[in-house]
Amino acid sequence: MIPETDGKPQNNTAKPHNSATVPKTMRMLSAAQAHNPMKTGFHGGFMNVSFQVGVVDYDDDTPPNQIYLRKTKDKPNPLPILLPNGTRRPPKNTLTKITCSVLGGTDPATGANYPILVGRHFEVPNVLEAKTRRVTELLEKQADPYEMLIKQTKNGNEVHLTGVCVKHSIMARRRRDGTISDDKCIVFGLRQDSDKDHIIPVICDRSLAMSAKKNIRFGDIMTVKGEFHVSVVPIYQVDETGKNKLDGAGAPIPELDEKGKVKVRYMPYIHLHGYPGVALNEHILFSDPTKMPVPAWIVDDIAQEIDLRSQMAVRRSATQTERQEEDSTPQVPSSQASLSTSQYVATGSSLAEGL
Repeated sequence: MIPETDGKPQNNTAKPHNSATVPKTMRMLSAAQAHNPMKTGFHGGFMNVSFQVGVVDYDDDTPPNQIYLRKTKDKPNPLPILLPNGTRRPPKNTLTKITCSVLGGTDPATGANYPILVGRHFEVPNVLEAKTRRVTELLEKQADPYEMLIKQTKNGNEVHLTGVCVKHSIMARRRRDGTISDDKCIVFGLRQDSDKDHIIPVICDRSLAMSAKKNIRFGDIMTVKGEFHVSVVPIYQVDETGKNKLDGAGAPIPELDEKGKVKVRYMPYIHLHGYPGVALNEHILFSDPTKMPVPAWIVDDIAQEIDLRSQMAVRRSATQTERQEEDSTPQVPSSQASLSTSQYVATGSSLAEGL
């Protein structure tokens, strides 16, 4: 079932995004800074920048430090974007391009990691990112900002990240309307700062990821390019054990709000373009000690974990070797291993006769 919505999240449980906070050190960027992402588009020393084009939206229930960015007028899954404290929101229905940073958050309801967009700079889109307006259109009717959006994501939805791979898992692919497809995907978790809960999940098609997965280990630094989307996930009733309640047909029973509409949870995700890439020096500030020292958590957390995993791998390999040696040791047949007294005497006498 595709949940019924009015185009915005309808309850606080459907907005895990609101549980996140913007670091106090994260401020809005000047035009010069926003246009030089290779110097300012970093977080924790790793490349971190996103460019989003859309129409600004919010209502009276939207927190003052948050807006929604719509890519289309009628779809119920706009991109939620947090703003640094004290930032003035653009007017509603404004067509804009937003330079963002990407943070990682945790959904308190499920414990799942999800990405967060933080708006850092607003500007007018260029002609590659939005349609121009003709004089005749201006004279005939009032301009509709949604008609100026280009129905493609190449220039209007970009995410560029570098980080340390700290997890990966195979999961079912969820479509943007919340339904589950038969395809599988792989989720890589990227970490960029000292907070272990700030993990940014990025989704890679399984057809690509299965071949790439064997080359990616815990602690590897990878660079990814992709798009930011939001999936609308229905909220189902659960029993005392935490499992979904099922109806007579075996389908999960959705939770309803006071208006009888299905409650939903909006889960942001980043979908990769192609394979994860290797990280170059320009993607990592602390590759140059004169720019930034190596963060302490890299040494304290990641390096120690890599060493621990290496030791465990050595122990596992040694245990497997011992088992293989035991399995390959010739065993005495049971008929010879349990000789009777008479057989033992007869064997001994035959041996003596042969001496």
